[in-house]
Amino acid sequence: MLVVTVGSGAAIAWDAASFFIAAACLVQLPLTVGASASQRPGILADIHEDWTQFRQIPWVWTVTVAFCVVNLVQTGTWQILGPALTQQLSGAQTSGFVLSTRGVGLLLMGAMMYRLVVWHLLPLGLLMGAIGALPLIVLGAHQPHLG
Repeated sequence: MLVVTVGSGAAIAWDAASFFIAAACLVQLPLTVGASASQRPGILADIHEDWTQFRQIPWVWTVTVAFCVVNLVQTGTWQILGPALTQQLSGAQTSGFVLSTRGVGLLLMGAMMYRLVVWHLLPLGLLMGAIGALPLIVLGAHQPHLG
């Protein structure tokens, strides 16, 4: 909505300002908890220990890999190809409207999901991530009625 109302430069400036606001909030957090920095073995040892823990929990790395694929597929289509095609076919305002509508839909879905009680959240999340690919597959099939 910002891109349509105030332009892309101002929208990017607002996005950058939001990161500064987030950084100002993070600065308020304590730097260390527990052991002091001088007692720690070093960053490479920390990375090795964390990577070992990450690999030992199968559902963590499985979900991480699954959502890496989801993000790889959706980032290119929704955030690069989608706006470029929409601008080319319908103009910048339509592109902004489409992305804003998608954002509003995600907010509404999040609000509805907050009220939903799910007993097996992880499998449902993976299923929904896979289902999210269906519209992209349909668009990619280049159906004549979509153009």
